[in-house]
Amino acid sequence: MWYRVFGLWGLLHIFAFMRGAKWLYNLLIMLGSAVPVQLGAQTPNSIVDAPFPVQIKYTDSIMDSVKDNQWQGIKKELADAGAVNLKNGHKRMGILLQLAGLKLECNRSKEKEAFIPQVAGLLSQTDEVPVRAEILQFLGNICWDCKQQSQSLLHYMHAYDLYLPLRAQDFPHKSEAMYDYAGKYYYFRDFKTAIGIMRQVHSSIDAALIPNRISKLNTLGLCYHSIANYDSAEVYFNQAMLLAEAGKVAVWEGIITGNIANIYFDKKMYDASLKLMLKNIELSEKHKLMGDLALTYIRVAEIYLIQHKKELALEYAKKGQAIIWDKKMNDKPEVVSRFYIILGKVYTANGMAERGFVFLDSGRVAKDSVDARRNLLFLTGIQRKVELAKHNAALLNSEQEITKQRQISAGIFGGLLLACVFAWVVFRQKKRINKEKNRSDELLLNILPAEVALELKNKGVAETKDFKNASILFTDFKDFTSSTVKMSSAQLVQELDHCFKKFDEITTKYHIEKIKTIGDSYMCASGLPVEKESHALDIVNAGLEMCAFIEAEKQRKSAINEVYFEVRIGIHTGPVVAGIVGVKKFAYDIWGDTVNTASRMESSGEVGKVNISETTYQLVKDHFDCVPRGKIEAKGKGQIEMYFVANKKSQILVGCF
Repeated sequence: MWYRVFGLWGLLHIFAFMRGAKWLYNLLIMLGSAVPVQLGAQTPNSIVDAPFPVQIKYTDSIMDSVKDNQWQGIKKELADAGAVNLKNGHKRMGILLQLAGLKLECNRSKEKEAFIPQVAGLLSQTDEVPVRAEILQFLGNICWDCKQQSQSLLHYMHAYDLYLPLRAQDFPHKSEAMYDYAGKYYYFRDFKTAIGIMRQVHSSIDAALIPNRISKLNTLGLCYHSIANYDSAEVYFNQAMLLAEAGKVAVWEGIITGNIANIYFDKKMYDASLKLMLKNIELSEKHKLMGDLALTYIRVAEIYLIQHKKELALEYAKKGQAIIWDKKMNDKPEVVSRFYIILGKVYTANGMAERGFVFLDSGRVAKDSVDARRNLLFLTGIQRKVELAKHNAALLNSEQEITKQRQISAGIFGGLLLACVFAWVVFRQKKRINKEKNRSDELLLNILPAEVALELKNKGVAETKDFKNASILFTDFKDFTSSTVKMSSAQLVQELDHCFKKFDEITTKYHIEKIKTIGDSYMCASGLPVEKESHALDIVNAGLEMCAFIEAEKQRKSAINEVYFEVRIGIHTGPVVAGIVGVKKFAYDIWGDTVNTASRMESSGEVGKVNISETTYQLVKDHFDCVPRGKIEAKGKGQIEMYFVANKKSQILVGCF
């Protein structure tokens, strides 16, 4: 069976490498994927004895030539050839052949997680830097596909540390690996880090050794655009366009045209942007790039809306919407968050307010979801792991220095008085180290739940977790904006602080996790990070106590003619995802439709009352007297069965109803 590389080809590599003919060696590396070879259990000696770049090109060429109906047979041949090489003492070749077989199978499998231990097993068999970098990069790819972003980034980071010092000639996948790594920071919207890595590629690697340069230059342009550095973005887009035009790659010409149009849009150069957008539509239609076409239609609609051409805006909006729905792009939060708000504005401007509202609400909910997901703990976890590792290393160095000082002092001076002085110095240094450790612990416990902080300390990361049943509470003060006019800024902050401190006391009493405050709104959750059966009972009790406290404050303040707050409280129960978000000032947060519904419970409630959903009611009805409200229209959720909690059974709570 024929695939790629004759023994003669491998001999040419060896000759070029040993004779120092770097130009020939590099040329062969670049052209290696175009040469046919025969794969069998016995790998040609010219490949077995070749350096890593030749061997990785050999395995790459085999994988590139495999057709879909052949891959299972090739996978077995690769595994057999790998086993033979390992048995014969050709360790590197054996590992690379087995790795190629795993890549073939994993890339065609839906159950990718099963491959992690097999690939990790290969990693444990080698200490060779380029081989370990290759395996770690593949591990990163698998973990990313399995939504294990934290572990994925760790693998990418370790691979990056290994291959970065290597020349591209010695590690042929260097530019691809670096761009893959940078792409993950791009996903998390850490554009500056992504740019730093991408620019390393272009400054340190010969252009001839960077495959898919158009794509890479385009991505770099997108990064600069994302941080509003329009001049640099245009430079890289234009470089990509020159390559696309030189190679007559019309598909890329269309994509880059659209990206430059987006720059003009953000610079409010709407006429110039529109001209390029219409050209992008023409090219996208020609090459059937339906996703790009849909998004360009909607962006054109936005330009026409800005130019007060609402009928034209509606025409293009409908075209874009039709493609989005036809291609089922409406189940992608990134698409919904980016373009549904525009659709909502266009429909509203054309007198279709009800339809416009649905799009606006869906777009904003999706945007919140996307923003939260992109601020996941994963990146924070990796960076915290690095920070903690550095901190621990500093502590270890301090302790080693203390030991060294003790040994030197004991050997040179040996006197009792000096030993006492030295002991005092050691004591002071150890005390300072312990103080730093305690301070680090206190900071973590102040911003994170104890269980999450402990996981972060022990593992360096804290994975997000799914909770099948948790209860979420939202509060909101009535007419808070008008209250700000009647109070000074200092008084307003003082009053909010007073109320939220009391809410903190109540949530602590019932072992409820405070999530955050958003302006005058307070959000907390029961049943996480440690699950408990009483989550609904505890949070309803807390809601009633918060309600009673605010009512008591109202009575006290109204008696002395002071401004007082009135509160609405809403509670809903259901599944959520919880974890850490943010890179700076990170915080424990929760996501999911349950959170959105709990917020609607609050906004659909009434002042001085605790409003709960049907789901929560079913869990607490035996413990509280509740007043049915029937089905109430909730913004963006349709009609939901709701109840007011009156009081605990056999115990009236004054002021809560």
